[in-house]
Amino acid sequence: MSLFYDFNKIDNLVELEQRNIPHLIFQPHSLEDIAADLLRLGEALGQKERTKAVVDRYREVIAQYTQLAKKIEQPPTIYWEWWPKPVFTPGKTNWLSEISELAGGRNLFIDIEQANVQTDWEDVKQRNPDHIALAWVGVRSEKIDPAIVKKRPGWNELQAVQSNRIYVLEEALFCRPSPRLLLGLKKLASLLHPDLFPAYDGIDPLLSEAEATEA
Repeated sequence: MSLFYDFNKIDNLVELEQRNIPHLIFQPHSLEDIAADLLRLGEALGQKERTKAVVDRYREVIAQYTQLAKKIEQPPTIYWEWWPKPVFTPGKTNWLSEISELAGGRNLFIDIEQANVQTDWEDVKQRNPDHIALAWVGVRSEKIDPAIVKKRPGWNELQAVQSNRIYVLEEALFCRPSPRLLLGLKKLASLLHPDLFPAYDGIDPLLSEAEATEA
């Protein structure tokens, strides 16, 4: 079976159908979309009950963080940077808006009804985020120097820069619509509110204790 995310190459899709190759196409934009896609995949692979157990745990983790996030009276803003120039950042309809809220924060560009927003450094400066999260698509985190943002015009005045709240985060945990977003959530929440959320230990919250030990 072939699996595709956000697949839009019609010619290839027609070819798959002509060859009778089983395939599934996923286009998730929210955490619940991901849950629904997991259930579809599990049913297609004949693993319906096993997948349901994973999805149940997935939703439990989200519910746990939802309750903890409600304790934050004034969620800090987070500027997510997918690419530095031109600037690409998630808007309201991207899963990172949900992840931000579950971690006790607020996406800086949640006011824009798009999944992907193109803007510029001046716009970010005017919005003055409390935190900056660098997760460049296609770039390994060890290749990103957080000090680079301090060289941008006027960015030394930002709350995030003055408080040294600049984080380099893994693309795989934040930029791809998969259950591993919950591991990213675990990391982000511990950075924003270490006194409220569980400490980040690198263990996927969907793993059982036995699976976590083996990992």
